[in-house]
Amino acid sequence: MIDSRTAPYAALLLRLTLGYLAIAHLYYKFFVVPNGLDGWWTNLNNNGYPDFVVYYVLSAEFAGALLLIPGIYARYVALY
Repeated sequence: MIDSRTAPYAALLLRLTLGYLAIAHLYYKFFVVPNGLDGWWTNLNNNGYPDFVVYYVLSAEFAGALLLIPGIYARYVALY
């Protein structure tokens, strides 16, 4: 059974955690992977994706994380 007093806090905790994990995933792509973003970019291009898809993926992940943390359009961001 859902307690209406604590449900908003649970949603806040989930939003903060998912936003942090998305930003940590971007950090991993940029700085931790041996070839960094270059290797990831080349791998997507070798698989046949055009350059605009790579831009879209990076911007959607970053913008989604930034919007998810304060809860702006959280339902739509969760779709990505």
